[in-house]
Amino acid sequence: MLRLRSAVIDFCKQNDFKIMVAEGCTSGILAHHLSIPFDASTVFYGGVITYNKAMKYSMLGVDHVLIEDGSTADISEICAIEMADNLREKYNNYSKLITISTTGNLKPLLNRDSSVYYAISIPGKVTKCYTFNACNIVSYESNADQCVLHILRTLTSIFESGLE
Repeated sequence: MLRLRSAVIDFCKQNDFKIMVAEGCTSGILAHHLSIPFDASTVFYGGVITYNKAMKYSMLGVDHVLIEDGSTADISEICAIEMADNLREKYNNYSKLITISTTGNLKPLLNRDSSVYYAISIPGKVTKCYTFNACNIVSYESNADQCVLHILRTLTSIFESGLE
């Protein structure tokens, strides 16, 4: 994972991109991994943890319909895209800001959807949502690390295919 983290940070440094995250189910683990490479603070600006539905609304302006009591719409592609897009809008003074959001369920519970939706918002591109299935029954931490690995691989693939 170290190679992937470094590749993401190096790409952003070389292309003057900045990164921020809006994390739900990963609860800061993505931010942790992005902050590890040497000199990461030059491109990784931080983010917000919006684990609670109400925080998705109050901190990120996610549509209130997605976070109503009893609804699971906060665990959806639409919610992930709104989280990433709204974070970019909130910090729109950074013209080359990439935002990443996560929402879903990483807890290994039987008979429950274990999908994670993550969105990547890149300047000048349509925000795309991706899905990670957290099927590991072992632990939340293992699922979260695998999800972050999946996100880093996706970012690396996007960067290799060319952004500009």
